[in-house]
Amino acid sequence: MGRHSPGAEACASHDPHVLIFVLHQDVGTTLMWWLGFEMVLMWLPLIYAIRRRHLSWVRILRNFPFVYMDKMVNVFYAWKALLVELIGVPLKLTEGLVTSEKGRA
Repeated sequence: MGRHSPGAEACASHDPHVLIFVLHQDVGTTLMWWLGFEMVLMWLPLIYAIRRRHLSWVRILRNFPFVYMDKMVNVFYAWKALLVELIGVPLKLTEGLVTSEKGRA
């Protein structure tokens, strides 16, 4: 079974953890591909929006680090939900996450 190029595998999976721990790719190469895909997938829509809405580049660049902070918060709560719902609830350690309904207190 031949090895594929890191780029082909990075296209198949956007998660660098899969490439490093499952497909046993080099960490440096994997992070390079991930960063490249991250920049392309983020900057192309941003450039389109900046030109279409006549926004300031400085304003966009000033808010750029907050995207990664938001991603960290989302990953934290996604893992928390995964652990609570798949481990805590079946073992009766917790009742599960509360369902929020719009318009209900």
